[in-house]
Amino acid sequence: MYGEPFRKAIPKIRREKPLLIIVGGAKVPGDVYKLCQHNIAVGNQPHSEVAALALFMDAWFGESASERKFNDARLVIEGTNKGKVVHEINED
Repeated sequence: MYGEPFRKAIPKIRREKPLLIIVGGAKVPGDVYKLCQHNIAVGNQPHSEVAALALFMDAWFGESASERKFNDARLVIEGTNKGKVVHEINED
């Protein structure tokens, strides 16, 4: 909840190395804050950790993230207005 606004912080985060994201606010031990390179916030009001992670990932990967295709996918999940349809990819 408190930290640098995520949209300001994202351009400063190096992309050459793997990224570890820890979400949790008060649940996160204080030692983690001493070890991290960035302490970012998604808003200054209480919200769910899942929502915060989703907003961060959307900004990190950009608008194309939801349209991304994976070459080695085993499943393709198609959203519908009443749920989802799961398609298995056969490697035949």
